[in-house]
Amino acid sequence: MVNGCKGCYNIRVNAFSIPSIVCAIQQPILKEALLLMNDMEKLAKLFYHWKEHNMEHAETYQKWMEKTARLGRQDLSAILNRLYNDAKNMDKLFEEGVKSIE
Repeated sequence: MVNGCKGCYNIRVNAFSIPSIVCAIQQPILKEALLLMNDMEKLAKLFYHWKEHNMEHAETYQKWMEKTARLGRQDLSAILNRLYNDAKNMDKLFEEGVKSIE
C-alpha cells in the first residue's frame, strides 16, 4: 500500500517487479494488458517454433519426393512436391505472423 491507497500494489511480471505502482482502479485494465502481452509473447515464440518445425517437414517431403521419383512413382512424387510447396508458403505465413506481433 502506498500513500494510503489500499488498492495499490507492485506489479510482478515473470518474477520481475515492475517499479511502478498501480492503483486498484487501473488493475483490471492492466491485468488484461499483461495477459495479452504474455499471450502475444507466447504466440511469437510459437510462430518461430512452428516455422522451424514446418521447414523440417518440408525437407523431409523434398527428400521423399526425390526418392519416389527415382522409384518411378510420379503420382506420389507430385503429391510430395505439392506438400513441399505448401510448406514453403506456410513458412511465409509464419514470418508474417511474427512481423505482425513485433
